[in-house]
Amino acid sequence: MDQTEDIAEWKYGDYEGKLTDEIKAMRKERGLDKEKPWDIWRDGCEGGEGPHDVERRLDALIGAIRQMQRPLLIQKRSGGDVVVVAHGHILRAFVKRWLDFPLELPLSMMLEPGGICGLGYQHSDIKDPAILVGMSFPSRG
Repeated sequence: MDQTEDIAEWKYGDYEGKLTDEIKAMRKERGLDKEKPWDIWRDGCEGGEGPHDVERRLDALIGAIRQMQRPLLIQKRSGGDVVVVAHGHILRAFVKRWLDFPLELPLSMMLEPGGICGLGYQHSDIKDPAILVGMSFPSRG
């Protein structure tokens, strides 16, 4: 089993342990966010990571996964499954980057604790990443 810091939770810096409303109030007191309210996906975290920092490390991980899976997809072979275990916020960022979306794209996602999300490729084409929105149970035939 390989482990990587590329999927570590977003580094919240000054906002660690604070609720969104608390962060917005702190920033308002300091005269920030006059035009639009703070959004982690766009603005990041003071003293922590910004969206581009998170994108860089997730893109590195996704690149490594695709490099491993590419030959298997080309040869139409099975295997190459990867299990990514992490916290909810970084996993939602991972899904956005898997789909080649910028983090600031408004895409509401929920992930229950212990939840499972399936990612793959449409038509087994590595250039066409996709998210599995439904699952079926295998037949007992």
